[in-house]
Order: sequence, then structure tokens, then C-alpha cells
Amino acid sequence: MTKILTALLRQHQLNVYESVKTADKNGWFHLAACFPGTGKSMLPSIAFHELQSKGFVEKVCWVTPTISLCEQACDDFSNSPINKHYQSISKMRHSTNDIDPSRGHEGYSITYGALGFDSGRLNQYEFQRFRYLLVLDECHHLSIDSKWHHSVEPLFNLTKYHLLLSGTTQRSDKEFISFLPYAEV
Repeated sequence: MTKILTALLRQHQLNVYESVKTADKNGWFHLAACFPGTGKSMLPSIAFHELQSKGFVEKVCWVTPTISLCEQACDDFSNSPINKHYQSISKMRHSTNDIDPSRGHEGYSITYGALGFDSGRLNQYEFQRFRYLLVLDECHHLSIDSKWHHSVEPLFNLTKYHLLLSGTTQRSDKEFISFLPYAEV
């Protein structure tokens, strides 16, 4: 990234950029817990473009708890200032368990609830067709062994590249957040 662009990035955005630089063919995992309104939605663009430039991923799937956040994800990804840096016209579309969910774009967004109704395993099939970066937005909504956990788990297991986004690292019910590597104390 150019010095000008890195100077414009906030610390958590730089952290993702530096972290994704360490990604290799074995995978990458990053949890970004940032306050709302701090530019968290730029992080998937940074991660996707870096991973794509290394040949590790071909597409991105951005999972959110609501349709409005899916639409925001599509808009933010498609209009990210990061695209300009990579001289890319990256686009994303909202999908609801469609065949070919990205439809020629670089990725798609979908809700956790829609994944729960994917009885035909269309999303799993898609993840077998292409190498994906999986973005779990507001990941604190996922608790271990919940319905949403079980709907995301097959996709999580089919990719090596994961970006989890949240405004908090704790759930109000004190349950563990799915897919986080908790350490015993």
C-alpha cells in the first residue's frame, strides 16, 4: 500500500492490512473488534484485495445478521476507496441462497438467517467452486452450538481465510462467540 493510503487508514485498518500480509497458503484468521462508525466496513476490501493479489482467494462472502447490513456491505465493498488503490472495480451483490450467488461479481452478502434455510447447500457448493474469504459481520451474534453457528460452520470449514467483525467481544448472555479461539485460563 502506498504511504499516502496507509497514512489515511485508522489503526484497526492498518492492523488488518499488516495481519493479512502474513497470510499464506495455510490460511488467515483475524478478529477486528472496533467501535461502530470507525470504518470497520473497509476491512473486508483490504483483506480481499491482499488475499486475491496473492492468489489465495477468488471471492468474498460477507455474512451479516440483517438484510439492511447485507445491503450496506454490498454498497461499502463496491464503493470502497481501497478499490481505487488496487485499480479494481470490485462489486458485491446481496444473495438469498441463489445458484451462483455472486453472479459475476467478486462476492456476495447473505444473512445468517438465510444460511439457516439453505437446505439445498447452495452456499456450500459455491464455496467448493471458488476459494473464498469468509467475513462474519457482527460475529457476536453467533454463539457456539446455536442454529446460526451450525449454518455458518460448513462454510467456515470450507475456507482457510476468515475475517470476523464486531463492535464487542462479549455476548450479553455470557455464551462463547462461535469460531473465536478461546484460551483456557
